[in-house]
Amino acid sequence: MMILHAIAWLAPLVLSQDPTQKPPVIHVPITRDADDPHEQMRKLIGEVETRLRQIDKLLGEAGATQRPAELVRRSQDEGRQVVEAIDRILELADHPHPPGGS
Repeated sequence: MMILHAIAWLAPLVLSQDPTQKPPVIHVPITRDADDPHEQMRKLIGEVETRLRQIDKLLGEAGATQRPAELVRRSQDEGRQVVEAIDRILELADHPHPPGGS
């Protein structure tokens, strides 16, 4: 459930970006055990946000160029990778939690 809230929170931020502005680089540090599902989810959420910004940029460029098909194809590839990352986030979110844990 936390992941769905995070994705819902990130989507408007990405979609409302001005395509002429260079998006900031998103660094998602792994501060704990890299095998921890929560840490993996944080990293994947950062990657999803970065890819969504890239898709937005590619589609913006596609509307202003002579070669839109290539840019649209690249945005589709990025979109597939976003879906794969979200699927992985959902798999990681479905791990067992100890009673009373956060």
